[in-house]
Amino acid sequence: MPYNIGVAFEQKFKEDWYKSFPNSLCFKIYNNQSGYLEINNYCDFICYDGKRMYMIDCKSHKGASFPLSAFPQFERLNGLKTIPNLITGIVLWLYEKDKVYFIPTYTFEKAKNNKLKSINPKTIDRELYYILEIPSVKLRTFMNSDYSVLTEVLDYNTYTGESKS
Repeated sequence: MPYNIGVAFEQKFKEDWYKSFPNSLCFKIYNNQSGYLEINNYCDFICYDGKRMYMIDCKSHKGASFPLSAFPQFERLNGLKTIPNLITGIVLWLYEKDKVYFIPTYTFEKAKNNKLKSINPKTIDRELYYILEIPSVKLRTFMNSDYSVLTEVLDYNTYTGESKS
């Protein structure tokens, strides 16, 4: 079977999650490979850090800008946005840029409402769109990432869409 960088990144995410939150849960929801298109997962992982639950989809992307169309789980995750203490979104690894970000679902909602076609974490207006850079150290291929900063992410019920400063 050919090497799949996205699948390998998912495994690295899980390893780094447990380093970031030693007494926690990071459950991988396995992808359906049976060919039944009507079976769609909400995300790749359901995680729990001891206080909050996270529904996270891992994405690895070659360029500097992530197309909104590359997040087909958006509608399903966005439907869960008002559940207290649940954070939904993607962990995005821009592997040519050696950067890892967490982008909550509500940022995608705002980008879609503002008619954006993609999100470039480096150039997007951080006053309008919440994106969290995950502290990471470059290895040969992957990054060692510290996901403990996810505790800073506001849930939809707390998020105002305004600058934190």
